[in-house]
Amino acid sequence: MTFTVSLDPTPLRVHENGTVYVGSTRVMLELVIEAYQAGNSAEQIVEIWDVLKLSDVHRVIAYYLEHRDDVEAYMRQQEARGQLLREENEQRYPSAETRAYLLKKLQDKGIDPFPDNDN
Repeated sequence: MTFTVSLDPTPLRVHENGTVYVGSTRVMLELVIEAYQAGNSAEQIVEIWDVLKLSDVHRVIAYYLEHRDDVEAYMRQQEARGQLLREENEQRYPSAETRAYLLKKLQDKGIDPFPDNDN
């Protein structure tokens, strides 16, 4: 019997918006790596996101360990992109104004938004 070694592709896919997902799921690469960096094992990561396959998580961690600089640069880019989106949304929809608007809509309908509170 001959033992054959095959190289399985890394289970990462890049969405058209640039976000990298694990396998066929919507779990982002950065979430898996952040969980790993926080000390979670591959098994624990699969418990957190049960749509992931254990073998995929092991391969993603191995990819991260082999390409740490590239993955961490991607993660910094994603963090900056997220911060920009948060800032744009806060400018578009200021939270204090949005909250006041929504509370007024409820009150106009006779709904007490805080029935057990004095707010």
